[in-house]
Amino acid sequence: MRWHHDDGYDLLTIADPEVGEWRLLAAVDPDNRVMVVTNMKMHSSELPSRFVLGEQLPLQIHFTNKGETITRKEFLEMLEVKSEHVNEGVVSEPRPLFDDGQGEDKKAGDGNFTIVVGEGLNSGKNELIIRAEGKTFQREHRHRFELASPFNVEVIDREADGTLLLISADGELVDAASLMFEAELITAEGGEQPVMVLPGMEAGVWEAQIDTSSLIGDGTLSARVTGKTASGSAIDLSFDPVTIEGRGTVQHRSLSLSQNLSRRRNPGRYRYQSLNPNRNLNPNRRRQHRTG
Repeated sequence: MRWHHDDGYDLLTIADPEVGEWRLLAAVDPDNRVMVVTNMKMHSSELPSRFVLGEQLPLQIHFTNKGETITRKEFLEMLEVKSEHVNEGVVSEPRPLFDDGQGEDKKAGDGNFTIVVGEGLNSGKNELIIRAEGKTFQREHRHRFELASPFNVEVIDREADGTLLLISADGELVDAASLMFEAELITAEGGEQPVMVLPGMEAGVWEAQIDTSSLIGDGTLSARVTGKTASGSAIDLSFDPVTIEGRGTVQHRSLSLSQNLSRRRNPGRYRYQSLNPNRNLNPNRRRQHRTG
């Protein structure tokens, strides 16, 4: 038997009590209250075995007596519920769980203690330990899960054919149909060029073709993805910038500039296909445009 005395109450825990009728002998007082809890259990909501690094999922803990959730205020206030994370053998500082209706906890005093799992954790295998202490008793739950990055980025330099960016998604971690990608190439001179990221030939793969023949110096490719995880949480991730090697030359830039200037000085030479469609052209002359 374990006995704890405090101001206003006494707490007794009897391990393996004998079967039969028990009597409580105490001073008679109209203000006295007795709560008998038998076969008390701690229950926890489920966590997926794998979820996205950075994703935050709520976890709820509640206690039952003979299958019924305990909501009695005097009992709940006596409990101290805490959590610890273990990653690569390193144990975090204990964090308390509350039933106060704040943050992710939906309602105060309903017997559900809530914590958000995933915040500030590292990738790899993790273990979450939930402990509840009530002076003379203790309960414990353990959850093992893996945090992983749902995307893999690969850059393929195809020399004369430019650079190919491949982004693959883990279908177990994300809702592939909800994903939307944005990308932008920043040139060495500070110019900004949008880059289209399109679905590839394989399911769960997206690709972007980058023409490096006219890119002078090294450019920086930035990409971002929005969507949902497999559990329905929102995704808004920015990938690490990627350096793209340009194959353009100063001569290439000078040639492009001179061509642009020539078009401006001789608009008729380069813009004959943009003639006014309402203008009456000689049929013979029109054929010359087509063949010449």
